[in-house]
Amino acid sequence: MSIIYEALKKAEAQGAKQPINDKLMTPKARPGMRMILVYILVIIAAIFMMNLFYKLISTSHPAKPAIQSVPPKVNAAPLPIQVKNPSPEVPVVPEAQGPVFTRRLDLNGVFYSGSEAYALMNNQIIKVGDIIEGAIVKRISLEGVELEKDGQLVQIPTSK
Repeated sequence: MSIIYEALKKAEAQGAKQPINDKLMTPKARPGMRMILVYILVIIAAIFMMNLFYKLISTSHPAKPAIQSVPPKVNAAPLPIQVKNPSPEVPVVPEAQGPVFTRRLDLNGVFYSGSEAYALMNNQIIKVGDIIEGAIVKRISLEGVELEKDGQLVQIPTSK
């Protein structure tokens, strides 16, 4: 035990001659204020870079404005329509007065299942007695579909 005691005495004597360094003797402290500021600056720089990148992308594909201006209405009298006299070679045919449909009726096809006839009209499967666009289906044949609307018969031929 005397060896240990002598070593401690020797260390105390040398320690009194050399100045004590507090930084070497203290345990490692938490990150200081300087490190916290560095972290904050790195986060701010990352946000700035993401914002800049987003703006570069969004300017290459500009979005349509959400609010569009509407031109003001002008209260003007309608212009009179001037009709030239048709030449004698072209006969004037009055417009056919028939039932009015809200949208165009396209006959896509006709097919049979057993003895029942079906038609594909405006991408809807219909049969005799069904109603499409306010018209009742009267007859379906290979030549076309016959509809009744407002008491008038309308023939829609199949496309050849």
